[in-house]
Amino acid sequence: PGKATKSIMLAAVYGAVFFLLWKLLQQHLPKDGKLNISFKEYFSAAVIVIAVFAVSNLSFVSNADTFANGYALEIGQIRTIVDLGGIAVLYAHLIQCGELRVRRELEAVQNVLQNQYVQYKQSRESIDLINYKYHDLKHQIAVLRSETDPEKRNEFLNHMEDEIRQYEAQNKTGNKVLDTVLTSKSLYCAKHGITFTCVADGTLLDFMDIMDICSIFGNALDNAIECELKIADKEKRLIHVTVSQQKNFLILRFENYYEGSLKVKEGRFLTTKKEKEFHGYGIKSIRYTVNKYDGAVSIDTKENWFDLKILIPMKKTASDEVQNG
Repeated sequence: PGKATKSIMLAAVYGAVFFLLWKLLQQHLPKDGKLNISFKEYFSAAVIVIAVFAVSNLSFVSNADTFANGYALEIGQIRTIVDLGGIAVLYAHLIQCGELRVRRELEAVQNVLQNQYVQYKQSRESIDLINYKYHDLKHQIAVLRSETDPEKRNEFLNHMEDEIRQYEAQNKTGNKVLDTVLTSKSLYCAKHGITFTCVADGTLLDFMDIMDICSIFGNALDNAIECELKIADKEKRLIHVTVSQQKNFLILRFENYYEGSLKVKEGRFLTTKKEKEFHGYGIKSIRYTVNKYDGAVSIDTKENWFDLKILIPMKKTASDEVQNG
């Protein structure tokens, strides 16, 4: 064949190889095209590329053409094999780096889950102590009421009773785990001037694992609280939580007011936390947990309201099956 034919065949081969490489890399690159790689990963990939390039082009080093005399075809075949081998090694390296990256992300998510569970246990202990104090306070109020008290003291005691009733109502959702998490977060909100309201049927969460409940509610409320603390006007610090059922779906909704701008890309909330290494792991942990139940997570920001909505297919518990049977 002539030079033109050879050039066309060479261009076709190179085009096919580059297209194949592009398709392979596309499967492992992030959608935004940004690679989050460390210096070690970059350095090791560069060493592989340079080594393969050096071995493949070794014949060009000799001025006397030692390798090329009468062996042009063989040299070309060897170079092709070396190049393909280098591509295979580089691709294997890419796969390994991707697996390590996924493993690190999974470990980070697991750490978030574990931290939320630890917070739950600490909150449970704190709330048990508060409950003891609450019962003691009720007895003290009963003793004080049996005495002849001034009118102001009665007003003060009435106010105390109202606060106790309000606190008691916050704990009655029908799910002890949810009660613990909500009470812990509501006490924190009250301490920092955040208005926290909740309408929840905790019995709807009976089919969920304890750690999963802690993860979803803990991370969602932590993000909301972090956002509210940045608002100077305490009257605008608002968080509302809803746990409800629509047909055969559990609906969890977390709403909070915000000021400024929040970045949402492809339904993902881009957090403003300074710890870039763990950037967005709260939301990522929520998605990871919800995916275990074949659920969906959506995020909306309209009229200065951040709306995190979670939809999970309901699973029948043993009590439900007995009732239906």
